Formats: sequence, structure tokens, C-alpha cells
Amino acid sequence: MLRTTLALAVTLALSACGGEVKLPDEVVANMRAAWNDGAIEREPLCIEAGPFPFEAGARGNCDRCQELAAAGLMVRGTSPTGRVTYTLSTDGKPLYRLAPDPEFLEMVEDRFEKNRPGEKMPPASTWNRPRFCFGRTRFHSIAAALPPMDDGGVYYHSIKLVTAAEDTSGLLFDPRIARLGLDVPPRPTPGQPALYAPRIVTFQIVRMTKEYVVDDSVHYGPWALEE
Repeated sequence: MLRTTLALAVTLALSACGGEVKLPDEVVANMRAAWNDGAIEREPLCIEAGPFPFEAGARGNCDRCQELAAAGLMVRGTSPTGRVTYTLSTDGKPLYRLAPDPEFLEMVEDRFEKNRPGEKMPPASTWNRPRFCFGRTRFHSIAAALPPMDDGGVYYHSIKLVTAAEDTSGLLFDPRIARLGLDVPPRPTPGQPALYAPRIVTFQIVRMTKEYVVDDSVHYGPWALEE
């Protein structure tokens, strides 16, 4: 396994320099931007489903519809053809989104301009994303960090990242939502952020562009065997 192999190569060196380092503001900013881009693209507190109304069998399957119905966000019925149908409930309508969020569109536009300079980006409707959203997660702070590692010209940098969840629905900590299996942090005390426990996040630093890319397949040094 990659993380085990890397451990043998760098554990002693990292131990010799203390194993943890304070990161420059520019590095933290790059890590924050890279991680937040991933959350904007695929928010872990959203469930992709729809569009609705949905007739099972006519347009594929809705893998999460039964759970959403059990949580009171969908209404299960039967179509004239005898197929199972799902429509939005009164509670589900405010949580359902079809159009992309402004942050997502801005990110797509930036990528489009970078990769296809001079071309006109397709209209926003092209990027519609049917989903239920209960909150959003963002980079909060760094609990610990290792020195970066050069693995044959490929650079990696691991941190223990603390992320925060913002309850955008008012239901993130509702018992009904718990059955959906979302990764929700402990309920915070009033006025405090809802923080997840620190977890290892590794960034690959692209040598030519200095771009930071999340690559959680790599753990190294004293964290090599940690999950």
C-alpha cells in the first residue's frame, strides 16, 4: 500500500524535525482554496436526486428516494402506469435545488476560462444539478501539519484539517435527517461553529503550476498508518 511504503522512507526524517510545522499564510490559502473547491463541486451535505416529480423505471432509479420519503421530504405514490412515483413534500420543497449555486457557477467559469480561453461558456442551465442540500462544509483550520514530501518529483503535503458545517436548512441536526446517513458533526453550543474532528488531508502540489490538488490516497510519515 502506498502509505506504508512512504512511511518507511520518511518517518525518521520527519521525527528528527519534530513532525509538525507551522505553515506560511500562502500555503494555507492554497490548501483552503483547493479543499473548498472540492466541497463546492460535490458538497457532502447535499444528496443528489431528481429531477422531480420522478417516476421510477421511466428515468432510471432514484437510489435515495425511499430514505428521503422516510425523512418526510418526499411523497411516494403510484403513477397511472403502475410505477412508483416520488414528488416533493411541503418540507422537501425548500431544500430542493435544481439550479447551480453561484459559487459553483463561478468555479466552472474560472475553469472554463483557464482550459478553453476565448470560448463562450455554455448557459447556466447546462449545469443544473438536482439535489437536496442541508448545509455546506468549508475549510476551518489546521490542527497539525507535516513537512511536505518529495516523492520522485511529485510533491505531497499532509495536514490534519478541521472543517466546519454551516446549517443552511435548519434541519441539519434534526433527528429525521440522521436517517439519511450524512456525515454531520456534533451539534455545537449556541454561537459556536459546528466543527468536525481533525482528519488527514493530503495535497499534491503540481510542480509546473504550483496548483494544489486534494489526493487522500497518500498518507506518509508518522501519519502513514492513520485513517
